[in-house]
Amino acid sequence: MSDGLREQLHAERVDTDIFKAIVSMLFHFDVLPSTDIPVLICWFVGPAAIMIENLSEKLVGQICHEVLCNCLNIAQEKYQPVRILKSEWHNNKYIRGSYSYSSIKSNKHDRRQLRASYAPDGIRRILFAGEATHEHYYSTVNAAFETGIQAANKILSTID
Repeated sequence: MSDGLREQLHAERVDTDIFKAIVSMLFHFDVLPSTDIPVLICWFVGPAAIMIENLSEKLVGQICHEVLCNCLNIAQEKYQPVRILKSEWHNNKYIRGSYSYSSIKSNKHDRRQLRASYAPDGIRRILFAGEATHEHYYSTVNAAFETGIQAANKILSTID
């Protein structure tokens, strides 16, 4: 751990055990190739995804940067993050940390069932859509878009 990171942890009153827990749940780094600006995405899993919401973007960036530099065996001074953005899904009162993932035990039928409308009196009262409900393109923006269009069309057919 660098002195700079140690100082930032101390400044934000983050215990070393919390830091170790966060680092142990750093799941994956992704590159976002669809932009002209180099973007690196860092995924945290489990409780760490919630823990980082209470840390500053600066500290989260330092943690990710240090882990990546250590993994790649490059000097931390060579490349520095320009800007850090972190998700705060858990603290968002409308989302509360929701994220769908497909269990190894799930199948197309499960996603179809998840998409089924709630119609207690035979009239669709609540419709479901989203990336978790698509049979083929699970967990993609296309899936969210397509199932959203399908749900909207069902609503329109009910109104007509």
